Amino acid sequence: MPPKPATTSTPAPAAEPSQPIEVSKEVYAKTFSEVEKVIKDLNTIISNQEYDAWVSYLTPEYRRQMSSPANLDELSSMPLLKRNNIVLSSLQDFFTWVVVPSRSHVRLDDLVFLNENTVDAIMHVRGQSVILYRLEKRNGAWKIGLL
Repeated sequence: MPPKPATTSTPAPAAEPSQPIEVSKEVYAKTFSEVEKVIKDLNTIISNQEYDAWVSYLTPEYRRQMSSPANLDELSSMPLLKRNNIVLSSLQDFFTWVVVPSRSHVRLDDLVFLNENTVDAIMHVRGQSVILYRLEKRNGAWKIGLL
């Protein structure tokens, strides 16, 4: 059961400039249940390092941006990757070196609705709200979209 209705949700700072909307308790509970299942499925896929299955959860825009050479270069400059001499050259590298270590065992604590088909899935970590995923409902399925 979801911890609280969206009307009391506080958006994570990274969600700016999108403004959250309020939804009914019923819509929140239904969406929370759907998104929680998606995140559990993603945890399994990521833990098992099933790249092709993970890619099936991406919006085309997310896939395009995360695959871009400029973005991969920027991500490669992250301190942990740089310190370990890891250079990302593909979306699969991003999955292996960034997604797998950081998203294998996440949990859904809250949702912030940006519109009826877009939510930020939130996990609370040491008193902070962290956006796990921006999910977009497309053709009845939740997909990972761009923040």
